[in-house]
Amino acid sequence: MKTLIALLLLIPSLSFTEVNKKNEQSSNTNEGSVVEKYFDEILEFAVSNSVSTLMHEIGHYYIDILDIPTFGQEEDMADSFISMYLIHKPEQYDNDYESYEYYSFHDHNYIKGIVNNFFYLILLGRDTEYVSGVHSNDKKRFYNIICSMKDGNPDVFEDFVSSRDINYELDYDCEEGVHTHIWNSWNYYFTDMWIGDGTEYNGEFILNFDDPKIDNTGNVIDAHPSLLKVEIEKVSERLFYDFQIQLPTDVNINFKYCDGEINAFYYPGYYEIDFCYELFEDYLHTALDIYYLKESL
Repeated sequence: MKTLIALLLLIPSLSFTEVNKKNEQSSNTNEGSVVEKYFDEILEFAVSNSVSTLMHEIGHYYIDILDIPTFGQEEDMADSFISMYLIHKPEQYDNDYESYEYYSFHDHNYIKGIVNNFFYLILLGRDTEYVSGVHSNDKKRFYNIICSMKDGNPDVFEDFVSSRDINYELDYDCEEGVHTHIWNSWNYYFTDMWIGDGTEYNGEFILNFDDPKIDNTGNVIDAHPSLLKVEIEKVSERLFYDFQIQLPTDVNINFKYCDGEINAFYYPGYYEIDFCYELFEDYLHTALDIYYLKESL
């Protein structure tokens, strides 16, 4: 599997083609060695972003099912769900460090992944500069989440935040207590919905994977769907079957091709999430572009 996905990753994405034009040194970069050298980091980045994206869509689900009022952009609220759910503090577990480490070990890496994605897109010149009809621009999303990390658990995230060289901005403009405010706002609607706290809902996540495309000889055309399935199934027990907030309904998560659409979607009223294979592929290529650029400098 590693050899197969490495071969697929050797196809340069458009963003790196543009970087390549501006950097003559990159022409000397051995693509195979870059993929081999950074394979684990590239895959971890893509998986972390996929999980964080799913958390964003699950935020939309709770806004929908609990009829939470939105006075601004719902997409910003869904991003705040990522911060609320993936940032952990020992006091949330009554200083039971075993439970704290169990829940935070992977989750803290997931949220680092999505922050790095926005950071990388800015470096590559691929970020969204404008505020669209529903989403804030990438710089604002990057800032909002990293501000929550700095405030939510500074002991854990201090080095990570410092490495982004924006401490001067965060010290000036990052509101103290912002993560606590986000936590309390969401928790208001989750009263008795935390596992073991009271209300017993029986909903569960149902994961559905479309098959990868095959050619007329029966050979798989691309390995991204199979790779994503393997990686999601690795974390599904911890992530989906040990989810800390109860589900009032079943939630279908459909991993599928989206006719070239690089995105993920939640469908209000249907309690379904579509995660596009194209988005996972894009995460792989974003990380690959960064490592190409790193090796070419």
